[in-house]
Amino acid sequence: MNPQPKPVKWRSAGYKSYIKTKPCRKCGKPGPSDPAHESFGMKDIKGAGTKVSDSMLVPLCRECHNMRDHHITNAHTFWGNELLFVAIGCIKWRDEYLIAKGMK
Repeated sequence: MNPQPKPVKWRSAGYKSYIKTKPCRKCGKPGPSDPAHESFGMKDIKGAGTKVSDSMLVPLCRECHNMRDHHITNAHTFWGNELLFVAIGCIKWRDEYLIAKGMK
């Protein structure tokens, strides 16, 4: 039995800088924001020492980022009815960045 190859995770320092300029997606506080990696509740993707792809970055102020990482670790509990819109925002922010850089 051959093990499944691990997917390559997209990493971009420029994209992280771009996300930092956005307001907090949770509370609306103006940037700079923390570029927070959001797993959207997918099991076994985010854990100690691992991060999801940079394409799944969400701008969060420091307070909301700390709350997400240390107090409300369940994505559905943290985002509530906004979870789908946050996922769509990740796609939108990534596409805006790639278009601005001439990569899409």
